[in-house]
Amino acid sequence: MQQLKVGGKMETSISVQPVGVYKTTMHSLHIVMKDFMEQQYEYGIVLNRLGKIEGFFSSTELLKHCYEIGFDYVEDIESLMPLTKVLNKKFEIFDGEPTSIKDMPQNIELYILRKGREIVGVIDQQSYLASVVKKQQFELYHFNTIFNAVPSGIMAVNIEGNVTMINPAGEKISGVPREKAIGQFITDIVPPEGLLQVLQDGQGHVEKYKVRKRWYISYREPIFDGKQLVGAVGVFDDISKIEKLSSELDTVRELVKENEALMGNSENGIAIVDVSGNILRKNNQFQQLYLSIINDKNQMEIFFQTINDVVRSKQIRHYEGTIGQGVICHFQFEPIFEEETTQKIIVRVRDITANRVAQHQMTQMKKTLKNLLYMEQSIPYIHQNIEMKEIANEIQKIAKVSAPVLIKGEIGTGRSKLAREIMQNSDRNGALFIEIDCQGKSYAELKKVLVGEPHQFLRLLRTVEGGIVYIKNMDYLPFTLQEQLANLIMQQSKEQSGSKVDVRFIASVSKEITFDGPHAFSERLYYLVNAMTVTTPALGTRTDDVKLIVQQFVSLLREKYNREIILTEDALDFIVSTKWKRNLLDIQECLEQFVVTWPNTILSKEQLVYYLEDKQQELQKSVVVNKIIPLKQAVMEVEKELIQLLSTQHISYRKMAKILEVNASTIIRKVKNIEVDNKVQQ
Repeated sequence: MQQLKVGGKMETSISVQPVGVYKTTMHSLHIVMKDFMEQQYEYGIVLNRLGKIEGFFSSTELLKHCYEIGFDYVEDIESLMPLTKVLNKKFEIFDGEPTSIKDMPQNIELYILRKGREIVGVIDQQSYLASVVKKQQFELYHFNTIFNAVPSGIMAVNIEGNVTMINPAGEKISGVPREKAIGQFITDIVPPEGLLQVLQDGQGHVEKYKVRKRWYISYREPIFDGKQLVGAVGVFDDISKIEKLSSELDTVRELVKENEALMGNSENGIAIVDVSGNILRKNNQFQQLYLSIINDKNQMEIFFQTINDVVRSKQIRHYEGTIGQGVICHFQFEPIFEEETTQKIIVRVRDITANRVAQHQMTQMKKTLKNLLYMEQSIPYIHQNIEMKEIANEIQKIAKVSAPVLIKGEIGTGRSKLAREIMQNSDRNGALFIEIDCQGKSYAELKKVLVGEPHQFLRLLRTVEGGIVYIKNMDYLPFTLQEQLANLIMQQSKEQSGSKVDVRFIASVSKEITFDGPHAFSERLYYLVNAMTVTTPALGTRTDDVKLIVQQFVSLLREKYNREIILTEDALDFIVSTKWKRNLLDIQECLEQFVVTWPNTILSKEQLVYYLEDKQQELQKSVVVNKIIPLKQAVMEVEKELIQLLSTQHISYRKMAKILEVNASTIIRKVKNIEVDNKVQQ
């Protein structure tokens, strides 16, 4: 017996039985009986004289026919014509082999298989039904396997709303075992009433719902028997993880949008490139700068060499280069790693041309500001005098705050020392201390230092960030510049915290301040720098301190000139008792000049008196000649010194011309020449 496979992916087997094929005119009943017995046929097919199938008979029907005519007479029947009267006509012919059980009509008792003109076998109804049952069992098993293996929960209800099916995933998600769920009303198993709604309106729908802290989604469809609604089925999933991922994805999307906005609004060029230098993402600023890079062969080589270096070293790299029309750029290459391998590189390009120009201007400003003195502490703060000890205690308190301080006192009484002492005792110690002396400077020089160029004052403050700006002898600053300085200080104080520069102001004056008259002081500037006041006493009241300071001067001169210097007691008393115009400044200057010009080791009172008298005679000369120079150069030098001396008096060009007995235009021309010479020297 042959097994025939049918059914495609869901194939099953059908038993194909051999069959006897006989013609009515060629075969006798005796031969048919013998053939059936030898071949054990169950069926036989009868053909007419034209070879057409008349019908079929079974072995049982053959025996019955033989019984009716009598077994003793079987050999006498030469023809099968009598048998044709009892042939079964319920057969179906298949040319080839059936591909599906559905191809075989169910009201047929025998299926005859034919290849071309040859009959190769038959399939009876019993074999067909057995194969149908087997196929249905297989399909049921297949369905149950899928039903149980589906990771989504599946639950079905009948028309009354009672649970008829639930798969293992449904048990796990609902927390109810199958034994307890079957037959129970749906809402006793799961809270949502979605399946009941399907039973009411016969419409499928999708619903996302939350039970406690978990999120679920359910797909619900009606079940019909023909046109009659008989139940509903729901497929549901726990999507809590998906919801979390979705939320995280939304966050990522927002971050991507923010990053794109940052890239778009950034003043710097930003791009993401792969390890070969191909641009994956970029903003407009990068695109504009990149066009200049690719048009410069040298810069392009440096660009791609740096990318290769970053890939190889896995380190951030920086360099600066000039591209396009003199644009100075700072390049930064930062690797992005995936599994410890450089996959992408973030390239940032910043136009630093303005910064470099500002740095150059700052450098030039530092070179030209001869008035700026960086603090170098050499002489300790001496305060043996009772009044100076009180000032020392006051400085300790002043140093703890950052308010402006005004120091009052005569020139050369140690005002700069007090300013530096305030810094040393504050948390600004170690930062930059800049001293700007307004005495002896022309209007043009002071204006250039403080308010000359746009943003000059701001650049000055940024240079001293965190330190102290000490404006010495502020009362020598012309009134117009005082007003301008007051405006700048007020403007800086009104800046927001992010733009304000952290600098403390200390100022000093040597004369009595008045807000009226020809030597009026700016009232606004006075109150801006006068949050706290310290007054240095005159030298005549602190003789003990002066002696110690003079001895310190001598010690410094020994170190500076590497020679022995002995100051006698009478010389020390003479220095202390003498009235010096500029106090300590004149004392220090006198001692140093004496040491330089006199070879003596011992410095006595007699020598000091002789030196000072000789010096006084020299000072009374209108012009002092120190060396021989060309006459033309000497005239120019004298003119320059005269004009600079008059400039310190802050008078107009017309008054200068009147004093020097020349035209005002001559003064203007010579002032401009002096300014040009100063720039060249700088």
